[in-house]
Amino acid sequence: MIKTFGKYEAELLYSDEFIKAQLFEMASDIVERQQENLCFITIMKGGLFTASNIFDFINFDDFQDPIFGHIGLTSYAGNTTGNKHVKITSHLDLNLDVLKYRNVWLIDDITDRGLTMETAKDIMLGYGANSVKTAVLIDKPCVRKACGYPKPDVVGIVHNYDDFLIGCGMGIGEKYRYLKDLWKVIKEGE
Repeated sequence: MIKTFGKYEAELLYSDEFIKAQLFEMASDIVERQQENLCFITIMKGGLFTASNIFDFINFDDFQDPIFGHIGLTSYAGNTTGNKHVKITSHLDLNLDVLKYRNVWLIDDITDRGLTMETAKDIMLGYGANSVKTAVLIDKPCVRKACGYPKPDVVGIVHNYDDFLIGCGMGIGEKYRYLKDLWKVIKEGE
């Protein structure tokens, strides 16, 4: 199915039902790797969709006092291609002492090159985190491997193409993040 979103034409890649099933599997993976002193950090803004949906499938009573936070990072800045640098759009919203000796889960919507996730990992380790694991809804290994970054620990969907995606937290110029299905942009209009 092809649909128009503003000046973009996009093709449906993954339905809401399929995505929810993948998010459930991601939550199960995270629970299986249960650790003590957990901290879940959402990479904003795109990671908000992934994190909130994963959290719906986790019984946090099974964990011992997890903490939650977010950090704003971007390498896109409104474009459809990533930059070579990551920009901090909002600093970590936790007291830095809280991260010391915590086992951190970073949650984001997508790993393209992997630069944003690696930057976030470095920041968390710099703040004294004991360990950092990563979870993303979409991994693009064709792009990430070429840049030399490691695979995320938990992946919902492996998308082995260098497409620009919208929906499920991913957007263009802050638009279309709300879409529950995942779409591939196939044409940009005037």
